[in-house]
Amino acid sequence: MPMNPAGRSVTLALLLLPLLLPGGNVLGADAPPVTKTLMAQYVKRRDAIMPNDAKGMAELAAWCTASDLRGEARMLYRKVLRYDPENAVARKTLDYVKDGAEWITVTEKKRREEKARLQAEIDKLKDEDVSGLLRQAAQASKAGFPELARVLWERVVKTSADHADARRALGQTKFEGAWRANDEIVAAYLAA
Repeated sequence: MPMNPAGRSVTLALLLLPLLLPGGNVLGADAPPVTKTLMAQYVKRRDAIMPNDAKGMAELAAWCTASDLRGEARMLYRKVLRYDPENAVARKTLDYVKDGAEWITVTEKKRREEKARLQAEIDKLKDEDVSGLLRQAAQASKAGFPELARVLWERVVKTSADHADARRALGQTKFEGAWRANDEIVAAYLAA
């Protein structure tokens, strides 16, 4: 088998990959088929790059993008970021944005914005507004922010100590006339 400068072998699986995927290509059924010649060019170019050569990998990734080898391009850009974490082209291609000094995915940026929006709404609520607190707790929980939901349920319990829904959401059950954490109930039961 051919060897690259780092001693890695070119695998037959890579050459057969286009035949194994739907539509007979790497990109899916709606993309143009990847030819054996194109894959052979890719393998030859890839094997000519040293393993820690971020610039070479970035150039090959750009070639892959221009050649409609998007999967290979994304894989190469991920490798580029191992050696050049600030590479803007790789970050942009992989859907990263700068948030202050930190690179985060676009999805994470939207998640942070949603959390900040929810937090701003929560900060406006008064503890006496139990229905508003519960509504926001449900929204926070549904949006994947259990820590915000927990704070809201705790605020409900401060106002309405016997609120069953909030207590259950906090993992509590009424046992022997008092609300207790479920693990406390199990421990009391086992101790008896």
